[in-house]
Amino acid sequence: MPPSPTPRKKHILIIGAGIAGLCFALQILTHAHDYYTISVFEKTPGPDANAGFCIILPPNAVRILRELGLDLVAEDCATPLTHTRLHSASGETLLEARGLFPRDPTSLLTVERGKFVALLLRQLQRRGALVNWDRKVIGVLSAPDGVEVRFRDAPSVTADLCVGADGTWSGVRKALYSGRPAWLPKPTRWTALYGISPVEESATEMLRLYLRRGAPGAYATYSLSRGRVFWICYESSTPSSPLGDPEETLREFEYLPYGPAGFGHVINRAETTPRKVRLWHTVFATTADVHGVVVLIGDAAHPQTTFVGQGAARGIEEGAELRRHLLRAAWAPEHSLRAAVTAFAQASAPRSRRVAGAGWWAGAAVMGDWAWSRWARDAAVRWIVRAERKRQQQQQQQQVHARIRAAKGNPSRKQRQNKREHWLLDYRVLVETEEEFCRARAAQQQRRRRGRRWMCAALACAALLLAAAMASCSGQIDG
Repeated sequence: MPPSPTPRKKHILIIGAGIAGLCFALQILTHAHDYYTISVFEKTPGPDANAGFCIILPPNAVRILRELGLDLVAEDCATPLTHTRLHSASGETLLEARGLFPRDPTSLLTVERGKFVALLLRQLQRRGALVNWDRKVIGVLSAPDGVEVRFRDAPSVTADLCVGADGTWSGVRKALYSGRPAWLPKPTRWTALYGISPVEESATEMLRLYLRRGAPGAYATYSLSRGRVFWICYESSTPSSPLGDPEETLREFEYLPYGPAGFGHVINRAETTPRKVRLWHTVFATTADVHGVVVLIGDAAHPQTTFVGQGAARGIEEGAELRRHLLRAAWAPEHSLRAAVTAFAQASAPRSRRVAGAGWWAGAAVMGDWAWSRWARDAAVRWIVRAERKRQQQQQQQQVHARIRAAKGNPSRKQRQNKREHWLLDYRVLVETEEEFCRARAAQQQRRRRGRRWMCAALACAALLLAAAMASCSGQIDG
């Protein structure tokens, strides 16, 4: 009897060579290369070392990257942020917190985007994958048996699945919505000017946030290597207002009263020309087509604000989640590619809405666009500062008492540790093997069979009781 033919590997087109697209490509090449092949397409002519300057990656994203074998600190792509300070606009320190994540001090990172993308491209090249540059999507045609992606000035490409990871202005999303206005992201009333500047004082592993009392806006700095900081200055403006030319923008921000020397001192020392962008916030309801052959991840699915540092992180998470669903489709005969894509879109939507919502509310709280919100923000800051100082005093007293007990030979009291996981930062996407999946599926099927047997037994008992009750009533009537 001839051996059964090897199943054909399904082909995936990844549109977008940003962080979400490249991380998803690595997920497939690392964990699912026995079942899927990939091709990556990007509309820009080549990688831009300064695109986006920097991003903040929280523990939930860093954990996924480590499972891919990526250590951004060791690769000189990132700087850990181990403590933070809250300042008034003049620079006075209001609050300081050290050891933000004591169990893993290097899990909150300032990442230089250009270096990170270069690292991802090298990892793809080592695994035999390359990026097709200068490929702008002009159309996506889906059918039950596959998808065809059309490019400007390049031949069309067909595949089993198209993953749109092409950012806020996604061409795949535009095609998915058939060009209707619903494909456009919605602007917020917030803009951000960002750049990288050297600093004179030590900026080792620190996040700083500056707030102006009684005024809207905020300013944040994040430590980088070699005595530099990545900074973002947030201001409010109506969505209809233009961003303006670079020189006008710099003059507009130059006189903001952030820091002892003013914000102009930071701008004038910038390594490259700072950039001003509008912040967007939209969670699109449709992220997969009806045939299950087109799906969106990252900013293509939900452009969001930067106030909780989850924009890139959520794209990395979704790449891992989609990989997991695709592997399950390959392992389970009853699961199809369409079912896997549909299940991913339905499962990821609630978390995406919650993460994006947290970012919007954090922005509203920090920015203080309205008089009442500024009053509430400033009052909350004063309350937090007082509460933190009281907590620090209590902690110092506990340390003194612990030293006294130790000197007397009495054992120190064990402090209760809070092991409750945080829904945002402790989120995990499991990397399971086929054996683990099959074992879990068999256990689930057994539970379902057991549940059906109990249900049948319960229905049989109910039927017997009903028959007995009817017989009793009939006997009473005959009597």
